[in-house]
Amino acid sequence: MLPQPFSLSFPQVLSEKPFCVGQANAQAIAWIARWPDWPKRGLYLYGPPACGKTHLASQWAKTAGALVLHGPQVHDAFVGSLPQRPESAFVLEDIHQVPRDVDVLHLLNQWSENKSFFILTSRVPAPQLPFRLPDLTSRLRALPSVAMLDPDDALLQKTLAAHFAARGLHVAPEVLAYLYPRMNRSFQAVCDMVDQLDQASLLYQKEISIPFVRNVLECGGGIREQGRP
Repeated sequence: MLPQPFSLSFPQVLSEKPFCVGQANAQAIAWIARWPDWPKRGLYLYGPPACGKTHLASQWAKTAGALVLHGPQVHDAFVGSLPQRPESAFVLEDIHQVPRDVDVLHLLNQWSENKSFFILTSRVPAPQLPFRLPDLTSRLRALPSVAMLDPDDALLQKTLAAHFAARGLHVAPEVLAYLYPRMNRSFQAVCDMVDQLDQASLLYQKEISIPFVRNVLECGGGIREQGRP
Protein backbone atom coordinates (compact mmCIF):
# COMPACT_ATOMS: atom_id res chain seq x y z
CA MET A 1 0.00 0.00 0.00
CA LEU A 2 1.35 3.42 -0.97
CA PRO A 3 1.75 5.93 1.89
CA GLN A 4 -1.06 8.44 2.10
CA PRO A 5 -0.29 12.17 1.87
CA PHE A 6 0.11 13.78 5.26
CA SER A 7 -2.76 15.98 6.41
CA LEU A 8 -2.00 19.37 7.94
CA SER A 9 -5.04 19.23 10.21
CA PHE A 10 -4.23 18.74 13.89
CA PRO A 11 -7.19 17.22 15.76
CA GLN A 12 -6.83 17.80 19.49
CA VAL A 13 -7.99 14.27 20.28
CA LEU A 14 -4.45 13.09 19.54
CA SER A 15 -3.00 15.05 22.43
CA GLU A 16 -4.21 16.08 25.85
CA LYS A 17 -2.66 19.54 25.32
CA PRO A 18 -3.61 22.09 22.66
CA PHE A 19 -1.24 22.53 19.75
CA CYS A 20 -0.78 25.94 18.15
CA VAL A 21 1.22 26.71 15.04
CA GLY A 22 3.93 29.39 14.97
CA GLN A 23 7.52 30.08 14.00
CA ALA A 24 8.82 27.88 16.81
CA ASN A 25 7.37 24.71 15.26
CA ALA A 26 6.99 25.70 11.59
CA GLN A 27 10.08 23.79 10.45
CA ALA A 28 9.00 20.63 12.28
CA ILE A 29 5.52 20.84 10.74
CA ALA A 30 7.05 21.29 7.30
CA TRP A 31 9.20 18.18 7.71
CA ILE A 32 6.27 16.10 8.93
CA ALA A 33 4.21 17.35 5.99
CA ARG A 34 6.92 16.21 3.55
CA TRP A 35 6.43 12.56 4.49
CA PRO A 36 6.95 10.13 2.80
CA ASP A 37 9.49 12.24 0.90
CA TRP A 38 12.18 11.91 3.57
CA PRO A 39 15.80 11.47 2.41
CA LYS A 40 16.70 8.90 5.08
CA ARG A 41 13.23 7.54 5.99
CA GLY A 42 13.72 8.87 9.52
CA LEU A 43 13.43 12.15 11.41
CA TYR A 44 15.01 13.27 14.67
CA LEU A 45 12.65 15.70 16.42
CA TYR A 46 13.79 17.46 19.58
CA GLY A 47 12.74 20.29 21.83
CA PRO A 48 11.85 21.31 25.40
CA PRO A 49 9.05 19.74 27.45
CA ALA A 50 5.47 20.48 26.32
CA CYS A 51 6.60 21.96 22.97
CA GLY A 52 4.39 19.60 20.94
CA LYS A 53 6.75 16.79 19.92
CA THR A 54 4.28 14.15 21.04
CA HIS A 55 1.41 15.87 19.28
CA LEU A 56 3.21 15.99 15.93
CA ALA A 57 4.56 12.46 16.29
CA SER A 58 1.07 11.19 17.21
CA GLN A 59 -0.49 12.90 14.22
CA TRP A 60 2.13 11.38 11.94
CA ALA A 61 1.72 7.96 13.60
CA LYS A 62 -2.00 8.03 12.88
CA THR A 63 -1.41 8.88 9.23
CA ALA A 64 1.46 6.42 8.74
CA GLY A 65 -0.02 3.61 10.82
CA ALA A 66 3.05 3.73 13.05
CA LEU A 67 3.70 1.75 16.22
CA VAL A 68 4.58 4.13 19.09
CA LEU A 69 7.39 3.05 21.43
CA HIS A 70 8.60 4.81 24.57
CA GLY A 71 12.23 5.07 25.58
CA PRO A 72 12.07 3.44 29.03
CA GLN A 73 10.32 0.33 27.63
CA VAL A 74 12.96 -0.37 24.99
CA HIS A 75 15.25 -3.25 25.94
CA ASP A 76 16.75 -6.25 24.16
CA ALA A 77 13.83 -8.63 24.73
CA PHE A 78 11.33 -5.99 23.70
CA VAL A 79 13.21 -5.12 20.52
CA GLY A 80 13.44 -8.82 19.63
CA SER A 81 9.69 -9.24 20.07
CA LEU A 82 8.74 -6.49 17.61
CA PRO A 83 7.02 -7.87 14.55
CA GLN A 84 9.06 -7.81 11.35
CA ARG A 85 6.87 -5.55 9.25
CA PRO A 86 8.34 -4.49 5.88
CA GLU A 87 7.41 -0.94 4.90
CA SER A 88 6.10 -0.29 8.41
CA ALA A 89 6.49 2.84 10.52
CA PHE A 90 7.51 3.61 14.10
CA VAL A 91 7.75 6.41 16.62
CA LEU A 92 10.31 6.16 19.41
CA GLU A 93 9.44 8.75 22.04
CA ASP A 94 12.13 10.02 24.43
CA ILE A 95 15.08 8.23 22.88
CA HIS A 96 17.25 9.83 25.57
CA GLN A 97 15.52 7.54 28.10
CA VAL A 98 16.43 4.26 26.40
CA PRO A 99 18.61 2.44 28.98
CA ARG A 100 21.15 0.89 26.56
CA ASP A 101 22.55 2.29 23.34
CA VAL A 102 22.86 -1.19 21.84
CA ASP A 103 19.07 -1.55 21.87
CA VAL A 104 18.68 1.68 19.91
CA LEU A 105 21.20 0.35 17.40
CA HIS A 106 19.22 -2.88 17.08
CA LEU A 107 16.07 -0.87 16.37
CA LEU A 108 17.77 1.23 13.71
CA ASN A 109 19.21 -1.90 12.09
CA GLN A 110 15.80 -3.54 12.06
CA TRP A 111 14.11 -0.48 10.60
CA SER A 112 16.82 -0.12 7.97
CA GLU A 113 16.48 -3.74 6.88
CA ASN A 114 12.70 -3.41 6.66
CA LYS A 115 12.82 0.01 4.97
CA SER A 116 10.67 1.41 7.77
CA PHE A 117 9.84 5.04 8.30
CA PHE A 118 10.41 6.36 11.82
CA ILE A 119 10.44 9.43 14.07
CA LEU A 120 12.71 9.74 17.08
CA THR A 121 11.85 12.35 19.72
CA SER A 122 14.05 13.76 22.44
CA ARG A 123 14.57 16.77 24.66
CA VAL A 124 18.16 17.17 23.47
CA PRO A 125 19.97 17.31 20.11
CA ALA A 126 21.46 14.05 18.86
CA PRO A 127 25.06 14.99 19.80
CA GLN A 128 23.96 15.38 23.44
CA LEU A 129 22.48 11.89 23.76
CA PRO A 130 24.21 9.69 26.37
CA PHE A 131 25.15 7.00 23.83
CA ARG A 132 28.74 5.96 23.14
CA LEU A 133 28.60 3.35 20.35
CA PRO A 134 30.35 5.05 17.40
CA ASP A 135 28.11 3.41 14.79
CA LEU A 136 24.98 4.52 16.64
CA THR A 137 26.09 8.10 17.26
CA SER A 138 27.15 8.59 13.64
CA ARG A 139 23.84 7.23 12.33
CA LEU A 140 21.80 9.41 14.68
CA ARG A 141 23.74 12.50 13.71
CA ALA A 142 23.23 11.70 10.02
CA LEU A 143 19.44 11.82 10.35
CA PRO A 144 17.52 14.96 9.41
CA SER A 145 17.24 16.80 12.73
CA VAL A 146 14.60 19.41 13.52
CA ALA A 147 14.36 21.57 16.63
CA MET A 148 11.07 22.70 18.16
CA LEU A 149 11.91 25.99 19.83
CA ASP A 150 10.50 27.91 22.77
CA PRO A 151 7.61 30.15 21.67
CA ASP A 152 7.91 33.74 20.58
CA ASP A 153 5.44 36.24 22.06
CA ALA A 154 2.78 35.62 19.41
CA LEU A 155 2.84 31.85 19.85
CA LEU A 156 3.02 32.17 23.64
CA GLN A 157 -0.15 34.26 23.65
CA LYS A 158 -1.95 31.93 21.26
CA THR A 159 -0.92 28.85 23.27
CA LEU A 160 -1.91 30.37 26.61
CA ALA A 161 -5.38 31.25 25.30
CA ALA A 162 -5.77 27.76 23.80
CA HIS A 163 -4.86 26.05 27.08
CA PHE A 164 -7.43 28.05 29.01
CA ALA A 165 -10.07 27.35 26.35
CA ALA A 166 -9.27 23.62 26.39
CA ARG A 167 -10.21 23.58 30.09
CA GLY A 168 -13.43 25.45 29.45
CA LEU A 169 -12.15 28.57 31.19
CA HIS A 170 -13.22 31.98 29.92
CA VAL A 171 -10.33 34.39 30.37
CA ALA A 172 -10.74 37.92 29.07
CA PRO A 173 -8.14 39.33 26.63
CA GLU A 174 -7.03 41.92 29.17
CA VAL A 175 -6.25 39.14 31.66
CA LEU A 176 -4.16 37.32 29.05
CA ALA A 177 -2.38 40.60 28.26
CA TYR A 178 -1.61 40.98 31.98
CA LEU A 179 -0.18 37.46 32.16
CA TYR A 180 2.13 37.50 29.10
CA PRO A 181 4.90 39.72 30.47
CA ARG A 182 4.84 37.96 33.85
CA MET A 183 5.54 34.45 32.57
CA ASN A 184 8.60 32.47 31.61
CA ARG A 185 8.84 32.07 27.84
CA SER A 186 8.32 28.33 27.52
CA PHE A 187 5.55 25.87 26.68
CA GLN A 188 6.03 24.19 30.05
CA ALA A 189 5.49 27.55 31.76
CA VAL A 190 2.17 27.89 29.92
CA CYS A 191 1.05 24.47 31.16
CA ASP A 192 2.13 25.26 34.72
CA MET A 193 0.52 28.71 34.75
CA VAL A 194 -2.84 27.49 33.44
CA ASP A 195 -2.82 24.58 35.87
CA GLN A 196 -1.98 26.88 38.79
CA LEU A 197 -4.72 29.38 38.00
CA ASP A 198 -7.27 26.68 37.23
CA GLN A 199 -6.68 24.98 40.58
CA ALA A 200 -6.77 28.28 42.49
CA SER A 201 -9.98 29.28 40.71
CA LEU A 202 -11.63 25.99 41.66
CA LEU A 203 -10.37 26.14 45.23
CA TYR A 204 -11.57 29.67 45.91
CA GLN A 205 -14.53 29.64 43.50
CA LYS A 206 -13.33 32.82 41.80
CA GLU A 207 -13.25 33.94 38.18
CA ILE A 208 -9.82 34.43 36.64
CA SER A 209 -9.60 38.23 36.67
CA ILE A 210 -6.59 40.54 36.80
CA PRO A 211 -6.88 41.06 40.61
CA PHE A 212 -7.21 37.32 41.08
CA VAL A 213 -4.19 36.58 38.88
CA ARG A 214 -2.14 39.28 40.62
CA ASN A 215 -3.00 37.82 44.01
CA VAL A 216 -2.17 34.26 42.96
CA LEU A 217 1.17 35.28 41.45
CA GLU A 218 2.16 37.36 44.47
CA CYS A 219 1.31 34.52 46.84
CA GLY A 220 3.05 31.79 44.86
CA GLY A 221 -0.04 29.81 43.92
CA GLY A 222 -2.37 30.65 46.80
CA ILE A 223 -4.23 33.84 47.57
CA ARG A 224 -4.19 36.15 50.54
CA GLU A 225 -6.65 35.30 53.26
CA GLN A 226 -7.40 38.95 53.83
CA GLY A 227 -8.85 40.81 50.88
CA ARG A 228 -9.22 37.79 48.69
CA PRO A 229 -9.82 38.58 45.01
